[in-house]
Amino acid sequence: MFFLIFVFSSYAQKKYSVENLQNLSQKELNVYLKKAQNKKTAGAIISGAAAVVITSAFFIEDDSEPMGPPLPFVVGAGGVVIGLIGLPLLIKGSSRVKRIKQLQKTSLDNIKFDVQPLAQYNRISQKYQAGLTFRVTF
Repeated sequence: MFFLIFVFSSYAQKKYSVENLQNLSQKELNVYLKKAQNKKTAGAIISGAAAVVITSAFFIEDDSEPMGPPLPFVVGAGGVVIGLIGLPLLIKGSSRVKRIKQLQKTSLDNIKFDVQPLAQYNRISQKYQAGLTFRVTF
């Protein structure tokens, strides 16, 4: 079972590798960015819920029977488990958002626009005509 989880998680990491992201169009990059932002938001919400659960464990009065585990311990352990789920989501989502935004930023840095004045000589009127040269390089 652990092997299958490892295989699927490594496949998911390939989707967000820099090499794969460089081959995507701007529209596909926006889709991946939205998914990464959703993952980051979900991780933040789950981590916040874990903090609330762990904090509430300190304020619970223990009226349980002596045979079972104390209630604050059970609630606190549940908060830790929730935190162990939320923190990786938050970290992965943040790193993916950062990677995609960096890639979008550098992809736009390679495109250059030049607008230069142009004085073209017209042989018929034997005068210079004013104009503009618009050049796009990428």
